[in-house]
Amino acid sequence: MTKRLTSLIKDQQHQLAEQLATIEELQKQYKQSSIGQQHSNAAVDAERAKAAGLDRQLADHQATIIAQESIINGLREERKLWSQELAHQVWIGWSLR
Repeated sequence: MTKRLTSLIKDQQHQLAEQLATIEELQKQYKQSSIGQQHSNAAVDAERAKAAGLDRQLADHQATIIAQESIINGLREERKLWSQELAHQVWIGWSLR
């Protein structure tokens, strides 16, 4: 009977050791996965920050383009007025002769 109980205890100890080894391996895999996930999250955060910076640059460039187009349109209008004024002065000059 003692041999039987001793054998049963050894079997249970062996099973327990295997289960502990399995648990330790799973914990190790979980930690590695967790670390990998943290690195992945950090990379995603960095990409989001980069995208936000690019969005700001895009908005700045669009504002600059709109301002430049406004200046160009103003210069075109001014050129048109100068041309009309010059034509009017030329017409007055010819009519006085």
